Amino acid sequence: MAIDKELLDILACPKCKSPVVLNRAGDALLCQSCRLLYEIEDDIPIMLIDEAKPFDDVPSLRLETKGSKGRRKTAKKASKKKSAKKTARKTAKKAAGKARKTGARSRG
Repeated sequence: MAIDKELLDILACPKCKSPVVLNRAGDALLCQSCRLLYEIEDDIPIMLIDEAKPFDDVPSLRLETKGSKGRRKTAKKASKKKSAKKTARKTAKKAAGKARKTGARSRG
């Protein structure tokens, strides 16, 4: 039996008070802020900081969150916007440089 959705909605990491999410296997709760894994035994989450394990130590662990893919897409969009802004700035600098050179030549 899985953790009840209502219970999952109210559970928080006891260390940092951030929301926890269920992993794909459904056998642990994960805190993304602390990077801690709280195991579930007999359908009871063990929410003790001393019993938590860092999930960086588990390479195959994937987070099961609704927004994880959306955040990646948002990050990609943000990086595209940054690169577009950089390109626009470079183009503007080149144009300004050319205008200065042209203006300096016609004056002299």
